[in-house]
Parts: sequence; C-alpha cells; structure tokens
Amino acid sequence: MTILIIVILLAVLLMIWLVTVQRKLVVMDENISDAMSQIGVQLSLCFDAMMVLLNTAEGYAADETRLLSENVRSFRITITARSTPDKVQGQERILSEVAERLIAIAEAYPDFKADKNYARYMLFAQSGKVSLDQEWNVSGADYCRFDVEEENGEFTLVIEEVQDSWCRRNRQFDVQQECAGAAERFRQFCDSMPSVPQEYEETREIAAYVNWSSIVRQMGFLKREAMFMSKNWMCNVWSWDHCFNAMALSYQNPKEAWDQFMIMFDQQSATGRIPDSINDSVIIDNYCKPPIHGWALRKLRKQMELSREQLEEAYEKLGKWTNWWLNYRDQDGDGLCEYTHGNDSGWDNATAFRMLPPVTLPDLAAFLIIQMEVLSEVAEETGRSKDSRMWAQKAADMKSAMEKKLFRDGEPCAIQTVTGEKIENDSLILYLPIILGKRLPENIREYLVSQLKSERFLTAYGLATEDPSSKLYVSDGYWRGPVWAPSTMLIVDGLWECGEEELVKVIARRFCDSVRQSGCAENFDALTGEGLRDRAYTWTASVMLVMAHEYLENPSQCC
Repeated sequence: MTILIIVILLAVLLMIWLVTVQRKLVVMDENISDAMSQIGVQLSLCFDAMMVLLNTAEGYAADETRLLSENVRSFRITITARSTPDKVQGQERILSEVAERLIAIAEAYPDFKADKNYARYMLFAQSGKVSLDQEWNVSGADYCRFDVEEENGEFTLVIEEVQDSWCRRNRQFDVQQECAGAAERFRQFCDSMPSVPQEYEETREIAAYVNWSSIVRQMGFLKREAMFMSKNWMCNVWSWDHCFNAMALSYQNPKEAWDQFMIMFDQQSATGRIPDSINDSVIIDNYCKPPIHGWALRKLRKQMELSREQLEEAYEKLGKWTNWWLNYRDQDGDGLCEYTHGNDSGWDNATAFRMLPPVTLPDLAAFLIIQMEVLSEVAEETGRSKDSRMWAQKAADMKSAMEKKLFRDGEPCAIQTVTGEKIENDSLILYLPIILGKRLPENIREYLVSQLKSERFLTAYGLATEDPSSKLYVSDGYWRGPVWAPSTMLIVDGLWECGEEELVKVIARRFCDSVRQSGCAENFDALTGEGLRDRAYTWTASVMLVMAHEYLENPSQCC
C-alpha cells in the first residue's frame, strides 16, 4: 500500500512538472515568435525604404535598377513568427547586396546623389584640423574614421547637410552667438507649452526640449513643418503619434498644432487611406494606424479656434479616412471594422493579436464611433444637415453592433474575424472603449472602470499594457507590459468623461512621475518605472505636458 501511494505521488509530481515545463515552453515559444515578428516588421521597413531608393535610382540607371528591383521582389519574403534565423540572414544579405549596388550607382550618377532620397553631409573644420583615415575597397570605403585636432586650444567643426552640390562658402560661425540664438528660440518654445504644477517644472522643460529638438522643416514628402517622434532612430511622423503632439502645441501654437494634425492627410490616397508613417524622403504604406483623429480634433477644438476653411478641410479628409475603414476593413460585413495586423492598431505585438489576423476589437469601433460623431457635428456646422444625420446614424449603428458582439456579459473581448473565435488575452487594449464615457451602457462602463481602478493594470508607475500577472507579461515587451503615453491619455480622457476624476488624477500623477524619474522614454517598465527603448520620444513628452496641465494643475477647467 505504501509503495502504491509513493508511486501515485511520484506520478502526480511528474504530471505537475510536465505541465509546468509545458507552460514555460509555450511562453518561451510566444516570446520567440514575438521577437521574430518584430524583426520581420523592421526588415519590411528596410525593404520599403530600399524600394524608394530604387525607384529614385531608376531615373538614372534604368536597366540596372529595374533588374535590382525585380530581384528584390523575387527574393523578398515576409518574415513571420515561424520564420527561421537562416531566412532572416538571407533577407539581410539581399538588402546588403542591393545597398552596395546603389552606392556604386550613386558614385556614377552625381544627380542621383543630389536627390533628396540620397542625403549627404559635409564635415569641415572652421578651426582646428580634421584628418581622414579610411580603408578604400574598389568603389567604397570599408570604414571611415575622423581624427580631430585642436589648434590654439580649440576646434570648431561644422556639419552641413548637402541637398545638391556643396561648395565652400567661407561662412564663419560664432559658437557663442549660435548657442545664444538657439537658447532663445528654445526658451520661446518652452514658454508656449502648457503650464504644469511646480513639482513638474523641470520635467516640463525637458519635455519641451524633446519636442522642440524634434521639429524639422518642410521638405520632400513633408508638406508642412513636422515634429518627428524622435531624433534618435524613430525619425518619422507616425499616423497616430502626431495627434498627441498636436494637442501639446494647441494651447499657444494653433498654426503649428494644425499643421501637425493635418500633416499625414497631405499624403492621403484616393481611397482615403493615410500612410503609416512619413519623413521627407520615405512614405511607408505597409500598415496604418488607428483612427483616433476625430477624437483628437475634438480635443484640439477645445483649445483653439478653427476657421471655416479649416473645418471644411478637416471634414473632407476625415470623411475619406473614415470611409476607408468602412469600405476596406469590414471584410465580414458585420458593421464592425477589423485590424489586419497588430501594427494597424498601434499596439504592434499586444496579446490580443496572438492568433492569426484579422482581429475585431472594441477599441477600433470606439474610435470610429467618436470620429463619426465628430463628422456629424462638423457637417452640421458647415451646412450639411443631411450628412450630419447620416454620420450620426452610422455612429449609432456601430455602437449597437459593438455592444452586441464585442461585449459578452458586459466584458470586452477580442474576436478572430474569420472564425469568430474569442482570443483569450489580458491586454489593456480591450479597455480603450472607456473613451466613449457615459455613452456606454452602465454595466459595461462600471465593469471597465472597476478593472482600471483595480491593481490588475494600475501599478505604481501607471497603466500596464498587459496584466503583470499574465504569463505573457514581459517587462520590456513593447505592448505586452510597459506603460505607454497614448494608452494612458486615451483612457484617462474616457475616465474623466465617466466622472472618475480622482482616479484620473492618480493615473496622471503616476505617469508624470515616471517621466520625471526616467525622462521622456518611448515606454516605461510597469513595475519599476525604468525608461525603455527610445529615450527621447515626443508623444511621451506631449502627453506628460497635457496631462500635468489638464488633470493636475487645472482639473476644474479640464475638458
């Protein structure tokens, strides 16, 4: 009998061990898959940029460039979660080989080198000496090394961006004068940012600098002055990030705020789609971003007056953008739009996208409901009463469909669009419909508020994007854990509409404290507050400025 009990206990222990190991392997497999997916996204962006350069080069070396383009199209593959490292290396090899040929073409065709898609820089010494050490290899250098030597105890280096042909203009720069001028321009910009409580004054100045230093002039595909997301490596404008930056500018810089809001619509396609991201030389169309623009326009109008011309422009562009979603992103015809990739939601790798897309989520419905409500309001203001009624009815129909399909027993859910299967996940993205405020049915609203108020997502540093107790939580997991600015801003705005003012102040303060502690990082570790990824990100700066002003300094005047 004793032996039987021991055998049973050993069998139970073995089963427990096997289950534990199996769960760990599943988590490891998901993490590896997620990492591979991120590599695939980066490679896709590289290929898109390469194709832009190839298209430009075709005007100079048509035959060779067409052959290169055909090779890229033939051998390019999509790197997915199940791809192998060998396939990744193969794709990187293709990019490297094409880049080498483009360099050779650039050397042979000076006009190509002068093209805006092929930027060059000249470095010269105004005082002191610069010597060049490089290893030349047939048609290019294997490496270049600059050695700077002082002269009479100082040196001055000038780096100049070359758009066409560089010539020495013998310009002399007074370093002290240049620094004083830049400091004055920054001070004027900083003074125009929204005011904040005294304890965040230093953080306000840092946030203002992050934003100011990321502004670039109109050029190429940028039809207006633009604020990049960062000057580190996120040197683009993405099509939802720009909305938060426009909000921070709206208090005392209405023209700049309007330009920042409209800049993505300058590249709107005939179908109504706006790009995923742009900079002066590249337009990325492989994904899109969520339609928060109606919500953003409503927020902007609370801070700045818009002319009739601006309202007309907004109505036309926003209407086309909304119709793009309705026409091209409702493949099952159920009245609810879907995301065809996690990147389209802005929550690239969130656990709501664990299954094969497309995925139907309530946040997308909530954004479109607000956008159609805003279109209804603007239509009425601009004398389009029929359109106003049409948009209002579309908003009501989508709200009804959302409540019926995407809330089960009052709880939000993610649905695999094709199969109708519920996707089990612990992502904060499900709670973004709180942005609808008191328009939500009471049972849904109370459930969302209760979860946001609990310790499920709310940590000492803000709202985690994945429940920290989830087996899929990753401290530096991008949208699988860290605290982010946009999700925080959207949720606190909805909570304020629900009357949860004290909760809003708590969340806003914790987020602003994270920024004060760790700077304007792209995101923050939800359990330590450590800054993660890009360490100078503009939407983090903008959201901190807006929330500290609206919810911590002037809550009685908020919204």
